[in-house]
Amino acid sequence: MISRQAYDEASKTTPIDGEVAVNGPDSVGVSLTPRAARLTADRLNRAAGEAEAQQEAADDGEGPPVEHHAMNMEEQVREAMIAELQRQAAEGDMTFDCGEQGSVRIKGDVDLDALAMVVVGSLAGGP
Repeated sequence: MISRQAYDEASKTTPIDGEVAVNGPDSVGVSLTPRAARLTADRLNRAAGEAEAQQEAADDGEGPPVEHHAMNMEEQVREAMIAELQRQAAEGDMTFDCGEQGSVRIKGDVDLDALAMVVVGSLAGGP
C-alpha cells in the first residue's frame, strides 16, 4: 500500500561504491546510479516548486490545477519507465529504442517486477 502521508523530514543520501544510497522516512530506501540520482534531484526540485505553488493557491482559495497535475503524473511515469528500461538494458541482454509519439521497441527480457516498482514509486513521489 502506498503511503499518502507527507513527511517533513528530508531523506539522507550517501555515496557508496559509485552509487547514491537514499534513506528516507518510513524505512524507504533505494540505491541510484549517479545519473538517476541527478535526474531524481531535478524532479524533486521541480515537484517541490509546483507543490509550493499549489499550497499558495490553496491558501488563496484557488486550489491546485487538477488537469496539469494529471499530465505531470503521466510524464513522471513515462520518465520512470524509460529510466528503468535504460538501467535494465545497461545490466543485461535487453535493448530498447524510444520511437516517436511515446512508442518503445524492446528486444530481450524485461524485469516486470522492477518496472512495476518504479511506476508505483513514481506515483508515490519516489525516485
